[in-house]
Amino acid sequence: MKTMEDEKVRRPIGLKILGIMFVIVLLMSFVTGISNHNLKNLNNELFILSDFYIPLDQMLSDVRQSHLTQILSFERFLASNPGRGMELIRQEGEQFVKGIGTCNNENIRSFRKKIRDKFAEGEQRYIVTYELQRYCTNHKISESEKLVEKALASNVVAKTPEMIQRFTKIQGQLSDIPPLCNTMHRNVLRYLKEREEGNPQNLALLKEQLDFSRRELAKETAIVSRLLHQYTNDAAVKANKLERQAFWFNWGMTFAGALLALILAYVLTRNLVEPLKKLLYGARAIEEGDLNIQIQVKSSDEIAQLAKSFNYMVSGLREKETIKEKFGQYIDPKVVSTLLDPTREQGEKRTMTVFFSDIQGFSEMSEHLSPDNVVKLINHYISMMSEPIRRNHGVIDKYIGDAIMAFWGPPFTDSSEHAELACIAALQQQALMEQFEKDLPGIIGLRKTLFSFNIHVRMGICTGDVIVGSIGAEAAKNYTVIGDTVNLASRLEAANKFYGTNLMMSGETNEIVRDKMESRELDLIRVAGKTEPVRIFELLGLKGEISMVMLEVREQFEKGLAHYRNQEWLKSRECFESCLKLNPEDTPSKVFTSRLEVLQSQSPGSGWDGIWTFSEK
Repeated sequence: MKTMEDEKVRRPIGLKILGIMFVIVLLMSFVTGISNHNLKNLNNELFILSDFYIPLDQMLSDVRQSHLTQILSFERFLASNPGRGMELIRQEGEQFVKGIGTCNNENIRSFRKKIRDKFAEGEQRYIVTYELQRYCTNHKISESEKLVEKALASNVVAKTPEMIQRFTKIQGQLSDIPPLCNTMHRNVLRYLKEREEGNPQNLALLKEQLDFSRRELAKETAIVSRLLHQYTNDAAVKANKLERQAFWFNWGMTFAGALLALILAYVLTRNLVEPLKKLLYGARAIEEGDLNIQIQVKSSDEIAQLAKSFNYMVSGLREKETIKEKFGQYIDPKVVSTLLDPTREQGEKRTMTVFFSDIQGFSEMSEHLSPDNVVKLINHYISMMSEPIRRNHGVIDKYIGDAIMAFWGPPFTDSSEHAELACIAALQQQALMEQFEKDLPGIIGLRKTLFSFNIHVRMGICTGDVIVGSIGAEAAKNYTVIGDTVNLASRLEAANKFYGTNLMMSGETNEIVRDKMESRELDLIRVAGKTEPVRIFELLGLKGEISMVMLEVREQFEKGLAHYRNQEWLKSRECFESCLKLNPEDTPSKVFTSRLEVLQSQSPGSGWDGIWTFSEK
């Protein structure tokens, strides 16, 4: 067989797959980069929104609330105080609120409780509350300014000119609030002083100034709040826009990726799958017996090499098939296939079923025929009898004149069914004998009225261990089976002549097929060349396919055989005679009837084991 040397692959599959993977990785890297960029922008907007805009807006809200509470407390103080000792009360309140520390909600609630506990309802509580709210207002403004400075110092804001501009503007607006707070407080102090000194002519003017500073402060805080609301809304809109962009970008890239995957799949199909489909088609063609297939692959990769190897293999198979066709005329095709397998050169021990068949009286019949007719008869007989063997997966070992030797078993058949297949083949052969007798006059060129044909075929089947392999000299070997099982099958075929039966099998075979076949035990015999007795059975047919008469004959025969082995000659004879009444042509019953006549006259004695010994092979 022609072999193929290793060739350098110009475009290996690995390189193609690597190129496809490179494109996919490149696309994934691009998508990942864009997605990271979008997520980074979205995170920046959310960061500014959550860490700066919203906290600043909350601080401004607290400033406005503290400022209103401050004004309300001052007005309540004025309403409850006669105007004396106001500055002292205020200073006392100023000193008192210095211990508040951080101006958060928890500290304010705690400090208000202290105020309620220390000061009764009236002027002292109101002025202390005023000082508390003033302290909180200044504290919140200071925190707002620090937060804006922190924002300007952050990397997110510093990298964006627009953000720098926004927070600079906020910082400028916040810087206007502390002076207004100070101005308002100075007006409060002047108002208290003038009221305490009893200068009512100046109070109206101071009240107007106080109201003006209060309005300006409220106006300025409102400006900053509106600015923060605008920026917050812009940030929310931008974040929403970035989210939608990321969403549609991901969907778009998913679609693009799917489209690219389809394109790559198409390319892969054309370059890889299609040649593989051709190889699969070629393999199926070979499976169906078509060895004229040739695979054409227009590529320079490993698949092309595989196609070349495939074509070389097909060429080798065609050579083997030619050998099979030539030698199959002389040797069973299964044997030819085995011989062509180099792994089957050694002998193997296996459990198999061996079959022998022979035409009874063939030698005498051939004496009345010409040599040419003898050959025609044998060829027609062998062709007809070989078909059931091959149909049931048997292997024809050899033809010996009119005799056929065959075997069943691994590797040609499953180990669980070789005995059954052998029995089926034997029954089918027996069924063909009637047709063979009808065809015979025409085969040999004689009219049926000139010659009487009554052909009986004897068959022996035995299951057991054999040695299978190529056996013989180096110059002349034969793939066959050898062993006691083979010899016993041959002896059983010959023993049919003594019992007048056609199909005889060993006890081992019967044990295997008893659920599938109908049989009856014939005898316990010792064949020539063996010391151990063998239980033999007549194969009657497939399970459930024998006549009622035959069932009754078998029952009586089994009873007669039991009495025979117990040396109950009279009872045994009655049973066998009953068999003959049911079927006068039952030859085994005739054999035992004749045998009983001898045993009745010459009793074998108490040591008799019921074994019938054959001296002839």
